[in-house]
Amino acid sequence: TICVVTASAKEWLEAWTEQQQFDLIATHLEYKNNRLTGNLHGKNCNAEEKVRRIQAVYDLAQYDCIEVHGYGRGDLAMHGLAKTVKQGE
Repeated sequence: TICVVTASAKEWLEAWTEQQQFDLIATHLEYKNNRLTGNLHGKNCNAEEKVRRIQAVYDLAQYDCIEVHGYGRGDLAMHGLAKTVKQGE
């Protein structure tokens, strides 16, 4: 499973992630009366919010290996989710 986790708006990446068959966890933009308001719908998917959303979508205990890529300040909280398979298992 590959999942793109980003503070960017879902609308900007959704077509690409679907084409690549990646999952997407992203910030949602707010719409009212079918119009973009310029506000966020819910919290920005950044820092600890990324971790919270990942854990809400995935049962991480079911994965033997979790790789995390991203080196901005908003990505650092995700690094605590990384795990590798131990030698001999």
